[in-house]
Amino acid sequence: MRYVTRLQLLLGGICFLLLGVLAYEWMIPPAKATVPALRGRTRVAVPPLPLANPSLPIEAFDVINARPLFKPDRKPVPPPPTPAEAAAAPPPPPTLSLVGVIIDGSRQLALLRVPQSPLAVSASVGDDVAGWRVTAVYPDHIVLRRDTTEMAFSLNSNRPSDLADDQAPPDRAKPPAPSPGGISNEQKP
Repeated sequence: MRYVTRLQLLLGGICFLLLGVLAYEWMIPPAKATVPALRGRTRVAVPPLPLANPSLPIEAFDVINARPLFKPDRKPVPPPPTPAEAAAAPPPPPTLSLVGVIIDGSRQLALLRVPQSPLAVSASVGDDVAGWRVTAVYPDHIVLRRDTTEMAFSLNSNRPSDLADDQAPPDRAKPPAPSPGGISNEQKP
């Protein structure tokens, strides 16, 4: 025969008491809560906060503005470019990557991945891609032009490389002649 200790009796009593509380909560539903109805919203006018020292002119804070706190180099933020400067600045390179090139006889297509489309899009010479015009399609790269700026996109790197204005790459000045059957057999060293 097994003896029951006082600790076991105490724990059993606590469990029985908690079981009784749970049964009470389950049997008797809680009282319904009442939410007071909101009347009309009232707007409170908050006056603007006064400056710490209203006697100082705003130009007194130019020293603080010249060294921005949250910039690591603490150099001032340059002013936005004027319309004349913005027109003279070269256009930013398009955000695209060259996925593939198809050359079939006289037809040359470049397969491009652009952010505006979830699938690759095709472009041939003369087509407009993100504000840039396709000027040449070669087996391993394409050349895009906007105003006087040309960018070459390569299959290998998929990054734009700057070209001199009004110049094509010297070793790729003209597209390769297609071989019979429409497949280009040109190999680069």
